[in-house]
Amino acid sequence: MKLHKTLSILGAVFALSSCEQRVLMVDANLDNLEDGNVYLAAIDQNMQWSYIDTTRAERGHFVFETEASKEGEAYLVLTPAQQQILMFAGCDDVYISGDIDKPASIVIRGSALNDKYNKFVNGVPETERLKKLDRELRTANYDVDRTNAI
Repeated sequence: MKLHKTLSILGAVFALSSCEQRVLMVDANLDNLEDGNVYLAAIDQNMQWSYIDTTRAERGHFVFETEASKEGEAYLVLTPAQQQILMFAGCDDVYISGDIDKPASIVIRGSALNDKYNKFVNGVPETERLKKLDRELRTANYDVDRTNAI
């Protein structure tokens, strides 16, 4: 429930950020990513995920160029093996790198909103607890029940 409230608050804060172009470009190079379809989902004002684009990953690389979400700026990348990457982005060009099998190694660059999210997480008085929860969320992405519990 707290995660729901946190995402709601972050969504409201991020919604205040706007951009002239409404295009989101996501360019990813991920080690150990299997070839196949990769999906991009956005969260709407009702806190529901909806798929907004699909592309193909080949040799660890994929690119999305899609209309940025009008409902919010929280996005979920879902890989062929059902691994998930959560990110916040507006209309920035976003670059993702790391090892998909090691979620803590994944780096998201280029997104001012994701930078704000990281600054928020690191600036909260309970930073260590939130960092632990963030690590748990990143490693629990294969287990929906565990993710919901966290």
